[in-house]
Amino acid sequence: MPARTDSHGSLPESLQELAQDDADEDGADEVVREILASFQADTSSRLLRLHRALERSGRDAIRLQAHAIRGSAVQVGADAVAAVCGALESSSAQQSAADIATLLMRVQACFDEVCRAVGRNGAGSS
Repeated sequence: MPARTDSHGSLPESLQELAQDDADEDGADEVVREILASFQADTSSRLLRLHRALERSGRDAIRLQAHAIRGSAVQVGADAVAAVCGALESSSAQQSAADIATLLMRVQACFDEVCRAVGRNGAGSS
């Protein structure tokens, strides 16, 4: 069963369990931290590329970056990020620049919420 986040962007249940269960398996907490740190760094970089692509009306670049973020988000259970990126990916060719900008703001807001949840759970810091 895939990992899930709640509607408020908290950590996926499977990653929460790993983060809280490091007593049973040495290094589990560190693995979770590395996965989430990688997701945060990669997604931050890709969001910058998305903003640049929007400024340049690069519809293919928008679609490709949204696809990449969606895939990463699915892997860590950031379902809200994945859902909005899916919408952005599938509609980028038909949407107006204003509509794409709105979706991009939603992606950013969902990602920011996941980052806050990571911080609350202590799984994103070394």
